Formats: sequence, structure tokens, C-alpha cells
Amino acid sequence: MKLEPYKTLPTGAGNALSQAPVARFTLDEPLFAGKTFDVRLNACDNPCCHCEFLRLECQVVGAAMAPVVFEVNVMKERLDTKHYSEPNQVALGKAFCKEADVEDWRWLQNAFVSAKRKKMETMDLDNVEVDMPENIKQGRGTTVGYMEIFPWAKTFLFPRENEQWMVDDQYC
Repeated sequence: MKLEPYKTLPTGAGNALSQAPVARFTLDEPLFAGKTFDVRLNACDNPCCHCEFLRLECQVVGAAMAPVVFEVNVMKERLDTKHYSEPNQVALGKAFCKEADVEDWRWLQNAFVSAKRKKMETMDLDNVEVDMPENIKQGRGTTVGYMEIFPWAKTFLFPRENEQWMVDDQYC
């Protein structure tokens, strides 16, 4: 299998990373051999969520049937069956994960992180759900790092005296 991304990764509103397909793949696994799928991707809406899950909605090209949906943990590069456990979902997810190579996983990881960062830019600050660590909730004078609140934010790096430094914003 080779995941073939379209030239640009469309960014959608709401929960959808893409309203239109962003990639296509053809599998070799016997159950799906020769079938080509268009793929739409979805990541959870909360930019503060530490989850690593990406939902793939796969539509057989040229078939008038409902998409098959499965979820992968993009950072651990494996299928997750917690939410999507129907036999066809699991079978397609297993075949996809088995055939995905390093480049495919990197592309999915980049798509996921890009979606989370886009959600940071467009979030409703009055309604964002931040799950602070328990010690932060209870303590006075305790600080929390920006990356603890927004785990998918870009790291702020800069050079200084021939060394690479990182800014670690802390909030109380």
C-alpha cells in the first residue's frame, strides 16, 4: 500500500480535518486486494486534548456504500478499536496499519498535528476544555507549562551562543 496524499491538505471547520478526501490508498491484503479508498481525516476538536487519535473515513472509490470508519493512534502507529469495533472497521483498520509504511505514518502524524494547531488558532476561548493536572488544580503558587495546556503547540526554539534554547512559558 502507498498512501497517496492529494497535493494540498484541505482544512475544514468544526470537527472535520477535511470535508473532502485528502488521500487515497489501494490495499494488497486479500480481503481488500485491489480496492482503492478515498480517505477523509478527523481529529478531536479540543486543542488541549492529549489524545493521539485520528479517525479515517474510507470510501471505496466508485462504490455507493457507506464509508468504513476506523481510528488509529498516529503516534503509536496502531489501530485503536475503542470507538470503532465493527468487524469491517477492524478488518480495514488492521489491513491499513499492516501495510502503512514509515512515510505514511509521518504524513498522518503531520496531518494530525496540523489539525490540532489549526484548532488552537480557531478555538472559542470561552468554551475550551482544559484538563489541568490535579496538583495544579489544588496548589497555590503552582505553575503549568504552555505545552501542558496545548500539547500540540509548536515548540519555540532559538539559537543563543551556538546552542539551541527552548522557551517554556509557565502560567499560574
